[in-house]
Amino acid sequence: MSSSRLEGTSWNILITKKPLRLSKRGVIAGVGFALLVGHFAPWASHHTAALTLSAHDLAVFTNYTPGAGIFWNEWFLLPLWVSALLLAHGVGGGWGALVGLLVAALGLPSYPAILTAFRDAEHQLRFFASVLAAALSIVFAWLPKRTQTTYFALILLNGIAGVPLVGFLAVRPAIQALYGSVVAVGWGWWLTLLALLAAWGYAGATIWRSKRAKASAMASWQP
Repeated sequence: MSSSRLEGTSWNILITKKPLRLSKRGVIAGVGFALLVGHFAPWASHHTAALTLSAHDLAVFTNYTPGAGIFWNEWFLLPLWVSALLLAHGVGGGWGALVGLLVAALGLPSYPAILTAFRDAEHQLRFFASVLAAALSIVFAWLPKRTQTTYFALILLNGIAGVPLVGFLAVRPAIQALYGSVVAVGWGWWLTLLALLAAWGYAGATIWRSKRAKASAMASWQP
């Protein structure tokens, strides 16, 4: 076979090969994992390691920080609860439900507070919200993958997970006043923001691609 025919064949293969596309399921699971990592990574970064706080730490720390009452401390757990639902849906089935349950359980109060959390006003919200997230993760694990309702529900969840990003900026001055030194925005905060932006960008591109495909289909049916 001549070299020109070989080159022509290779070009045909390259042209006809379908472009790689990320699956919705993989993107959802990836965003959920990024939110989980970002939740336990530093949000309030300090040069003294012991004073560096993750979002999980802030959910407790800000409850006792003067001036931080403008933002509910339990809201710092929102990315964790959302990641439980996203991972449950992204993995899917029994394994997805198990992963969601385990991640949601990380939001429960620590021992021994968990023993009386259901009736203790200080821990009630955190306890019942974690239980609700665990129950919903079972539902999300078996939600239909391709319905618009499911997809828009997941976009809404990503929006909810972004609430603590603003909350941290609001309570950061109170933490700095308590420390008496500068507290930088840690990479866990940035990772959470990046995960949410990536999710919204992918959702926007998917919606645009879907509308474009429908428009093309409608045009092909016109005489």
